[in-house]
Amino acid sequence: QEDSYKKSDVYLTGDNITVDYIVDGNLFVMADTVTINSQIGGDAFIMAKKIIVDEKAYIFNNLFAMANSIEVKGIVFDVYALTNNFTVSNGYIYRDAKISCKTLNINGAIGRNAFVSCSNINFNTDENAKGIIYGNLTYSTPSELSFEDGVVNGTVVYKAPTTSSEKTVGAIVSDYILDLGTFIVFVVIIWLVCLWLTPKFLNNTYKAIVNKEMLAVICNNIKIIQATGTATSVRNPVPKI
Repeated sequence: QEDSYKKSDVYLTGDNITVDYIVDGNLFVMADTVTINSQIGGDAFIMAKKIIVDEKAYIFNNLFAMANSIEVKGIVFDVYALTNNFTVSNGYIYRDAKISCKTLNINGAIGRNAFVSCSNINFNTDENAKGIIYGNLTYSTPSELSFEDGVVNGTVVYKAPTTSSEKTVGAIVSDYILDLGTFIVFVVIIWLVCLWLTPKFLNNTYKAIVNKEMLAVICNNIKIIQATGTATSVRNPVPKI
């Protein structure tokens, strides 16, 4: 039925967003709480305080997410996430997970490889919600962790964090300027494309961005990287994701 099936990309903003209809395209959301409980045929780009990929959710491609907390109960093919807490709750990441967070809780399955930069990684060993990575785990934490046998089928690679003292102040400042310039150009291009395609969504997005609470979410997530202490330099976090 037409009200339960969108044959195009979907753009949403608001406080509490629930996607309970099939999206045959990409999904773009900026909200306070986002719950996905349906099939997404393309990629999902989400920024929110809380993201829930519920039990009936099936994201056929990538989930690009920035949030305070992210919980995966359904199925996602690939995950790219910046968050405070990331939890796989009886869910399934079909391929790779590339995550920068404070705490990673794996109570479900990652089908291929995990690349993680965080403070702590927890595997649930209970049979009803056992956490497992079927591929390899490459991770960086303040200190090396120990894992029970069987939670990672492949190899476990630990990359110790290093400091930015290896680079001169001048080099760091130059990197900041280059990165900032590249970022501004990228944002301008995306902004113009959005203005051309969906001016209404762009206007709503602007209102959401200037909201103090949304700015707090962005700033909080940026601090996560600093809190984990895993940056090798300004431009090269560990691990490379």
